[in-house]
Amino acid sequence: MRNPGSHAWRDGRSIRGTAGPRWVEDYTPYPPSAFAPQMFTAVPITADGRTIGVFVAQIDIYTLNNLMTDNNRWRETGQGETGEVLLVGEDRLLRSRSRFMIEAPDKFLQEAEANGLPAATANQVRTLGTVILYMPESTEAIERAFRNQTGLARYRDYRGVEVISAYGPVEVAGLRWAISAKQDVAEALAPAVDLRRDLLIAAAAAAIALTFLALACAALFVRPLRRILDGMRSLAADGTVKRVPVQSGDEFGELAHGYNGMANAIDQRDQRLAAAEQEKSELLRAIYPEGVAERIRSGAEITAETISNVTVAVAWIDGLELLGENLPVTETRDRLSALQMH
Repeated sequence: MRNPGSHAWRDGRSIRGTAGPRWVEDYTPYPPSAFAPQMFTAVPITADGRTIGVFVAQIDIYTLNNLMTDNNRWRETGQGETGEVLLVGEDRLLRSRSRFMIEAPDKFLQEAEANGLPAATANQVRTLGTVILYMPESTEAIERAFRNQTGLARYRDYRGVEVISAYGPVEVAGLRWAISAKQDVAEALAPAVDLRRDLLIAAAAAAIALTFLALACAALFVRPLRRILDGMRSLAADGTVKRVPVQSGDEFGELAHGYNGMANAIDQRDQRLAAAEQEKSELLRAIYPEGVAERIRSGAEITAETISNVTVAVAWIDGLELLGENLPVTETRDRLSALQMH
C-alpha cells in the first residue's frame, strides 16, 4: 500500500517522495535519556526509487505503560491488591512497569533480590526507577506464550510469590512479545478459601444442631420405654401395678398395650389370690376357734390350747369330705355354720 507521500526540495524544485516500509525498534537503553529504555519507529522516505531521508519518531513509552497499568488504577479496574498485566520481550526482560515497583520499590527489590535477582541489576533498577529491560521474567507461562500458546498457569513470579497467570503471545509491528495477566494465589483463591471456611463452619454448626436434634428425638422415642420401665420398677419394688398411657399406634404403642395387658393379668391374679385367701380364712374360722384358726392360717402345723372347765362334744359327720369336694367352699362353710347354730 502506498503512503500519501511527502514533499522534498531539490535544486529549488519541489518533488514528491513516498514513504517506505515502517520499522519499529524494540525497547533499548538510550544514552541521551541517561540509558533509560526508549522505543523508536522509523520510516524511510524515497523519491524516484532512491531513499532521500528517514523519518524517525520516539514512541512515548508512558502511554503504553498507562495502558498496561490502567493509569495505576489497579484496584478500581478489578485487579485487587496484587493483580497486574506485564509485557515481556523475546530476551525474557520486562517491557512494562511493575506495579510493585511503583507502589513499594524498596520492598519489591528486597523480595526480588531474595528470589535471586543480582545485586547489580537491583541497583540499576533502583537508580533508573524502572524495571523495563532489567527485570527478568522467564517463567513457564512466558515460555508457553512464545510458543504461541495461551492458557492459565500457576508459578512463582519475579518476587518469589506464587501467582496464577493468564498468558498469550502478542505481535505488534513485527515485534514478538508475551503478555501475562497475573494475581497472587492467596488473593485469587481467597473467595474459594473463604467459601470452604464458611462451608466447614456451616457443616460444623449443622452437625451440632443435628446432634442435639437427634438427642431430642431419641428422648421422645424412648419416653414410652421409660414409662414401661418405671411401671416395672414399681411392680418389683412394692408390688404396685401401674398402667402406662398409650399415645401412639406404632411399635411403642403395641408395647404399651402389651405391658398394660400384663398388668391387668397380674391384678386379676392378685384379686383371685386375695379372694381365695379370704375364703380360706373364713373356712378356718368356721371350723376352729379364732386363735387356732389364726395360727393355722399363719402356717403353724401343730396347734394346742389349754381351756379350763370346758365340756368337749365331738361329732363325727360322715361324708364331709364328699361335701367339700362337690360344693364350693363358701356353700360348705355356710352349711357348717348352720349346723353350729343348731
